[in-house]
Amino acid sequence: SGVCGDGAIMEAFDPFIDGHATLLVRSDGDVMTPCLEFKDPRYAADCAYYAIRQATRPDFVAGLARCDALPDEIRDACLRGAGADGWGSLLQRPDEVRRACATFRDPSDCRTRLAFGVGEIVHVVPESAEAYCAAIADAGCLGVIARGAAAATTRSAIEHCNEAPISDRARAACRSTVE
Repeated sequence: SGVCGDGAIMEAFDPFIDGHATLLVRSDGDVMTPCLEFKDPRYAADCAYYAIRQATRPDFVAGLARCDALPDEIRDACLRGAGADGWGSLLQRPDEVRRACATFRDPSDCRTRLAFGVGEIVHVVPESAEAYCAAIADAGCLGVIARGAAAATTRSAIEHCNEAPISDRARAACRSTVE
């Protein structure tokens, strides 16, 4: 089943379990290699979602660049995984996000997928999101984080915007991008 496959892939790449991070890595050392060997695109995407965490830890910019060459569905999961894994550090390092995404064929899509991953993992629009979105100069960023949070919860994106600990101006911008 999908849940079993997702769990098995997550365990293979979980950086918090000693020794597991390299279970699927092939001799070339690229964490994405095993992901591309899955025949089912759903498993390849799940794999990329977790594998990117290993690639971005030592060097965020170089690791994230590995996502761009992937097929669309897998690239989406790869970027969301990077956003979900590094949400705290991403929110504190917008310059790295801008630099990493600038190398992508679609820098805006890169920033959007990372922001969605942030909302997906934290289930809210975090307090630091307003400063982060301003720093990366992405007007729709707060709404994307709210949509990610909505995808992971039973509440709507508009509720996430309304409840976010952000300024009234930012709240209005968030609502305008999700309505």
